[in-house]
Amino acid sequence: MVREREDAWTGQFVQKALAGHSCVESVELLGPKLLRVHRKNDSPVVVATIATDFVDAESYMTAINGTVPSVDYVVNIPAESVAGDDAIQLARQEGIGIGQFKDLKGALGVSDVSRYISRDLTFVEQSLPQHDRVESIERLADRQYLVNRHDLPAVTVVFLHEYDLTVDHVRTAKSRYGSFNAIVITNPNGNATADAERLAKTLGFRVRAIAPEVERKAL
Repeated sequence: MVREREDAWTGQFVQKALAGHSCVESVELLGPKLLRVHRKNDSPVVVATIATDFVDAESYMTAINGTVPSVDYVVNIPAESVAGDDAIQLARQEGIGIGQFKDLKGALGVSDVSRYISRDLTFVEQSLPQHDRVESIERLADRQYLVNRHDLPAVTVVFLHEYDLTVDHVRTAKSRYGSFNAIVITNPNGNATADAERLAKTLGFRVRAIAPEVERKAL
């Protein structure tokens, strides 16, 4: 069951947290969960704030419905949270950005905040379709993708940007994303601990790095 959190505090939290951001001139609080971020070198961005463990279509629509002015970005504050594919697809259809606070900070540095995704996932979405075994990819959640392969069964992969992938990361991924075939570490310098690899094997999936020399093994 998704735990909805009391989120009236989130607007002020984001307002204070964006102080000192290199792209931000000022942040105007329009409501408890609505802000206008004035950027130094680009147009202002209206941000709706929420706090939930799992962003689904319902919580996304609740954040944007009836807001004046219209929303450019929906930010979910908890770092240990997931955005589901229904929310991600709706955001794309509406031309609205969606992500955690760290994603919002990155998005404020680009002109169209709705098109921002993290650098490591940009690499995933650009490079995977070029893999000779890959037919297509589909984003299932914020860091979970379905990879359809030529003449092979499809696999579900969770991409994590970690330097040292630990047992805790493996457990958290399992709790967040449920069933999948592999965790791929997107940090080019990243590796998994031996304990993490053993736990992943026990849970029925693999851990791989995305470095070129082992990318083929991941698929």
